[in-house]
Amino acid sequence: MSRSRDWLRSAGRAAAVTSLAAAALAMFAGTASAHTPKAVASCEGEKTVLKVDLTAYNGDVKNTVVITADDKVVAENDNFGREYHSTTKYDGTVAHTFHVKVVAGDGKQYGYEDTLTARKCVTETTSTKPTESTNPTKPPVTTTTTAKPTVSTSTSKPAPTTVAPTNSPAPNPNDLPDTGSNVGIPLAIGGVLVLGGGGALVAARRAKKN
Repeated sequence: MSRSRDWLRSAGRAAAVTSLAAAALAMFAGTASAHTPKAVASCEGEKTVLKVDLTAYNGDVKNTVVITADDKVVAENDNFGREYHSTTKYDGTVAHTFHVKVVAGDGKQYGYEDTLTARKCVTETTSTKPTESTNPTKPPVTTTTTAKPTVSTSTSKPAPTTVAPTNSPAPNPNDLPDTGSNVGIPLAIGGVLVLGGGGALVAARRAKKN
C-alpha cells in the first residue's frame, strides 16, 4: 500500500510539472508570434506615404496581405513569412483612401483590417499679383516737324522746240537787204536836187559868157 501511494504521489508531481511546462510553452509561443500589424498614412514633403509593417507572424503558415489605394489593388502578397514591409508614395495634391487586410494562416484571431484616409499634403494657394502694364502711361511728347520743299526726283527735261523750215525762195545775191524803209522818196528828192543843181550850173555859165 505504501508503494502505491508513493507511485501516485510521483505521478501527480509529474503531471503538475508537465502542466506547468505546457503552460510556459504556450505563453512563450504566444509571445514569439505576437502578430503585430501596423499601417500608417502620412505626408512626407509634397507626397502622401503609406507604410505597412507586419512583424512577429508565424512563418510556418500561409499569411496573406492585400493593400488597396482608392479602391485599386496596389500590393498583394499571399504568402509572406514572419514579416512584411512596404512603403509607397502617392500624389500629395489629392486625398487618398487606403485599405489594408491581413489574413493570418494560424488563426482568424490574428487577422487585421484597417481603412486609412489621407488628406491633401499640398494646399494650392492662388496669389493675386498686380498686373504690370507693358505700356506704362507717359506724358505726350510734342514733335515739331519742319516742312521741307519737295525735291523732284524726276530727271525728265522739257523737249526742245523745233521750228519747221518754211518753203521760201532762196535769196538773190544781187538784191539789197530789206531794211524795212521805203527808198523811193529819197531818190526822188535826190533827182530833183541834181536837176536843180544842173540848171543852176547852166545858168551860171551863160551869165559868165555874157
